[in-house]
Amino acid sequence: MKAKALPSKEFLETLDRVKKKEEEHVEEQKELAVRIASTNVDKVSWKADRRMTAYPLFAPDKRNRNDIFEYTSPDGKYKITVLPHPKLGRAKVWDADVFTYFLSRAYEGYQVTKHVPHKIETTSYQVLKSLGKEPKSGKNNEWLRNAIRRLGATYYQANIFDGVRGGEKGFHLLDYHFEEETINGKKIIGKIVIQFNSELVDCWINDIKHILSLPNRVLEECLKEQKSGLRKRLLLLIGTRLGNQDSICFSLENFKGLCGYTGENRRFKEAIKNIIPTLPWKIEFTKSARAKSENVLIYQ
Repeated sequence: MKAKALPSKEFLETLDRVKKKEEEHVEEQKELAVRIASTNVDKVSWKADRRMTAYPLFAPDKRNRNDIFEYTSPDGKYKITVLPHPKLGRAKVWDADVFTYFLSRAYEGYQVTKHVPHKIETTSYQVLKSLGKEPKSGKNNEWLRNAIRRLGATYYQANIFDGVRGGEKGFHLLDYHFEEETINGKKIIGKIVIQFNSELVDCWINDIKHILSLPNRVLEECLKEQKSGLRKRLLLLIGTRLGNQDSICFSLENFKGLCGYTGENRRFKEAIKNIIPTLPWKIEFTKSARAKSENVLIYQ
C-alpha cells in the first residue's frame, strides 16, 4: 500500500500565511467595530436587548434601592436576583438609558463588521447630548457618573440569556473607566471607556436577533420621561412584550414583578391607573367570578 505524501514545506508555509492574514483581518475588523461604536454621531439609531427590556433588571424608583430584588416567572422557568451597590443602590430605569446608548452604538459597529465591539470610548458630552440632556450641566455630569457606577456595580444572578438557560449566571453589565477634566474649578467626566460583560457579548454574537429597534413612539416617550420611573418601565415592558399582538394578559402579581415594583398590590394598581391616560395602550384590571387572582389586560 502506497503511503500518502506529506504536505510540502511550501504548502504548509502558504497555509500558515493565509491563516495569519485571516487572523489579522479579524483583528482589524474588531478594532474597526470599536472605532465605529466610539465615533460621535448627531443621531443615534436606538437599539435594545429584548431580554433586558422584557425582564425587571432596573429599579423604577427615584430613590436609591438598597434591597435585594427577586423575580420568578409564573412557570418557574426564569429567575432573576438583583443585588445593589452598597451606597448607590440598584441600577435604575434612567440608568438603563445610558446602557441603551452604549448598546446602540455597539450595534452600529456590529452591522458593519459582524463583530460586537468589546469596548466603547466616548465622552460625557456625547452621551448626555444623545440622551437629550444639557451636556455642560454639573448636575447631569454627576448623574451620568453615578448611573455608570450603578450599571457597573449592580450584580445580577439570572438565567434569562441564551447560553445560560437552565442554569444561573452571575454577572455585572459592564466595567468602566473615567478620565476627569476640571472646568471652572469643578471636576467633570471627560473621557469614558466602558467594556461590556463578556457573557453579554457572547449572547449578542450567538443570537443577535434579540437586539431590536424600539418603536419610535415608545422610544421617544421613554427617553423624555424623567419623572415617573414606573411609566418609563411600562413603556419599554409593554412595547417589547406586546409587539405586533393586539393584546396581552398578565396576572397582577407577575405584572408587578415585571415592572420591578415592590410595594403593595393596592398601591401598584393606583399608580398604574394614574399612568394609563398617558400611555399609547389601554390597560384594564380584570377578575372573573372563578378566578382566584386578578389579571392585567393590555391592548392596542
